[in-house]
Amino acid sequence: MSSKSPINKPLVERHSTFTVQRKIRFGQTDPAGIVYYPNYFDMFNEIVEDWFSDELGMSFRELHEDACLGVPIAHIDCQFKKPCRMGDQFTLQLTVVKLGATSLHLQVNGSVESTSCIAASMVLVFVDLNSYSPVNPPEALRARVERCISSGDERPVAV
Repeated sequence: MSSKSPINKPLVERHSTFTVQRKIRFGQTDPAGIVYYPNYFDMFNEIVEDWFSDELGMSFRELHEDACLGVPIAHIDCQFKKPCRMGDQFTLQLTVVKLGATSLHLQVNGSVESTSCIAASMVLVFVDLNSYSPVNPPEALRARVERCISSGDERPVAV
């Protein structure tokens, strides 16, 4: 990784839950006026990408192009609790559950006005983009992820 990488930026206070808000758009809904379910998976990827950039200090461009690492989803389990509709202010919260040698276990919860709408458990795997085999993340990145592991103190960081 180059010395210009933002992973070399000073650490700031980390929180166990990373939060973003999104407005549900017309293009994300189906003819019934509710979010078409595959669009939730795009939103999950978006919060992971935002978390890498905003919380870990490494954008997906830098992760993929500079470090030659990817973090594909190896497993996802999703519970659809209540539909979201066009215009809803949708809050997504990402929590790091566990960091393995090459895997990252995340919980993503989505709500509208504090009502739970969706919950997903995800396992991402750090992958070398040249060989497509699992690899350990760089130590600096691992240290930052470890600081985000849930301790039960869930505070939003970005709205």
